[in-house]
Amino acid sequence: MPAARAASPVRRDLRYSALDGAGWSVMVGMGELYVPAFALAAGQGEVAAGLVATVPLLLGAILQCAGPALAERVGSLRRWVVILSAVQAAAFLPLALGAGTGGMGTLALFAVMTLYWGTGIATGPPWVTWIETLVPRRVRARYFGVRGILTNGALLGAILAGGAVLAAAKARGATLAGFALLFVLAGLGRAASTRWLALHRETWKPAMRRVGPGEILAGLRRTPGGRLVAAMVAMQAAIFVALPFFNPWVLEELGLPYGRYTALLAAGFLARMAFLPFLARAAERRGPRALLLAAGAGFVPVSALWILLDGFWPLLLVQVLAGAVFAAWELATLMLFFETMPREERMGVLTWFNLANAAAIVAGSLAGGAILGGGWGGGGSYPAVFLVSTVLRLLCLPLLLRVREVPRPFRGAGEAALAQSGEAGGAGPAG
Repeated sequence: MPAARAASPVRRDLRYSALDGAGWSVMVGMGELYVPAFALAAGQGEVAAGLVATVPLLLGAILQCAGPALAERVGSLRRWVVILSAVQAAAFLPLALGAGTGGMGTLALFAVMTLYWGTGIATGPPWVTWIETLVPRRVRARYFGVRGILTNGALLGAILAGGAVLAAAKARGATLAGFALLFVLAGLGRAASTRWLALHRETWKPAMRRVGPGEILAGLRRTPGGRLVAAMVAMQAAIFVALPFFNPWVLEELGLPYGRYTALLAAGFLARMAFLPFLARAAERRGPRALLLAAGAGFVPVSALWILLDGFWPLLLVQVLAGAVFAAWELATLMLFFETMPREERMGVLTWFNLANAAAIVAGSLAGGAILGGGWGGGGSYPAVFLVSTVLRLLCLPLLLRVREVPRPFRGAGEAALAQSGEAGGAGPAG
C-alpha cells in the first residue's frame, strides 16, 4: 500500500500533462493554425499571410531571452510556466475582437502574434526542464508517444471543428465572425491547459547555470547538445523556405475550399497519431538518433512533392507522409534534448536555441518570400520556392549524421517512486 500511494502522484502528473497537451492542442488547432487564413480573409495578401507565421516568431524569440532570469526571480519553474501560459491565452482576446469588428491591420496582427509567440516560446525551456523531473526515464519514449497520440487527436478534432465553423460562417457571409469564434475557443483551450499545468507537482527547484551565446557557439562542434542544436537550426531554416507558403499555395494558387484545406491540415495530424506508437517503439529499440536520421531523410522530398502532385488527393497523401516525418522529428529531438543536455544547463541552452531557431525560421521564410515575390533572379513562383527548400534540406543531412546520443543516468523522485512500486515499466498518461 505505501508503494502504491508513492506511485499515485507520478500517475497524476502524467495524466495532468496529457490534459495540458489536449488544451494546448485546442489552442493550436483552432487558433494558431488558422491565423494565416485569417490574414488572407482580412485582405493582408499572400506574402503577409505567409510571414505572419514567422516574423512575429523571431520577435517573440527575442522577448523570451529574458526567460531564465525571470524564472530564477519567480523561483519556480511551475509558476513561471503557468504565468506564461495564462498570458498566451489572453493574446487571443485582441485577435477575437479584431475578427469580430471587421479585421486587423498588419502591424496590429504582427504585434499580437509577437506576444503569442514570445510567451509560447518562453514556455518551452522551463517546461522541458521541469517535465523531465516528473516523467520517469524508463517510460519516457512510451509516455511521450502515447501523449503525442492524445494531443494530436485533440489537435485533429480542433482542426476539423475549426474548418466546420469557417465553412458554416462563409456560407452565411460571415467569415470573419467565424474566425472570431475560433479565437475565443482557442483562448479557452489555453486557459484550460494553464489550469492543468498549475496542478502538476514541482519536485526540483531551479538550480540553473547561466549559459551564454559564446559558450553555445563554441560547443556547436564539440558537444553532443551543440551538434544537435546546429543540425536542428539548419533544418528549420531549410524547411521554412517553403512551409509558410503552403497555406497561400493551396488557398489562393490551387483555390481549394476551406473544407479541403482543413482536410489537408487534418491529414498530417492524423498521420502523427497513427505513426506515433510505432515511432515510440522504434525510439526504444534503436534510439532517438536513428529516428532523427530517418526524419531528416523524410523531410527532403516533401516540398518537391507539393508541386509534382498538386491535386487534392495526391496532396493528401503527401500530408500523411509529412505528418509521420514531423512526428518522428519531434519525438527524436525531445528525447535527445533530455540525453545530450545537463538539466541545470538546459533552460539556458534552449532559450538561446529558441532565438537561433526563430532566426532560422524567419530567414528561411524571408528567403521564400523573396523568391515568391521575384526578388531572386525573377523566380516569382511557388515551384521555385519549394524546389529551393528541397535542395537545402538535402544539404542539411550531413549535420544530422554528426549528432550522437549520450545517455545520462537519471533517477528523479518520480522514477524512484515508480521503481519502488515495481510499476515503472507500465505507467501511462491515463494512469
